[in-house]
Amino acid sequence: MPEDGAGQKMYNAFGLMCAGILFFPVALYILGSNEKNYMCTHKNIIFADERAKAVECDQQMVPDGIGYMACPIKQESFLEFTGTSFGSSGIGPAIHFKSAVGAQKAEMFQCVESVKTERHGNNTVKVYSYQMTWSSSAVRSASFAQTPQAIQAREYGCPGATNGNPSWPANLAQGVQTQYVLEAQRRLHQLQTCQSCTMCLHCRDMILHVQ
Repeated sequence: MPEDGAGQKMYNAFGLMCAGILFFPVALYILGSNEKNYMCTHKNIIFADERAKAVECDQQMVPDGIGYMACPIKQESFLEFTGTSFGSSGIGPAIHFKSAVGAQKAEMFQCVESVKTERHGNNTVKVYSYQMTWSSSAVRSASFAQTPQAIQAREYGCPGATNGNPSWPANLAQGVQTQYVLEAQRRLHQLQTCQSCTMCLHCRDMILHVQ
């Protein structure tokens, strides 16, 4: 490959210099914005730490301002969770535990399809690939591609599911199902109400004060 001449080298150097002149102020602006956001967040934390008031666990009304609450959950209020608690009647009492909050995540080992586009000469073709993986929702194998390449790739990637994925059990809830004990729900509702009403008004004042 022939070496660039003196004129081409000067042109390239001039282009890099112009790019540097353009991007240097942009880099300074991004750096300054990050520093400003860090300082504002730090001031907000200090402001809240100095003014936070402890809220009693049996307190019915939350005062206006910044509050801190750390309350134990009554052990006797714990609920015994089973599969039925999460809408999965097929499990029944096979799995059971006592807790304030319980969650169930159901997954099935299924064949999953992936597709990418490749260019072969002047033609654009879709190339399919398949693999067995755990999924928290039903994968409809009926919609898989039926091209010769796809069928061959499916036989290689999903040898145990060449006839399609099994149906999801009707008595098993898909995905993640979460249930709370009533006491935990009340605490969560109280915190959400506090955050969405009085504390947000004070947060707005805090941000204006810091700025």
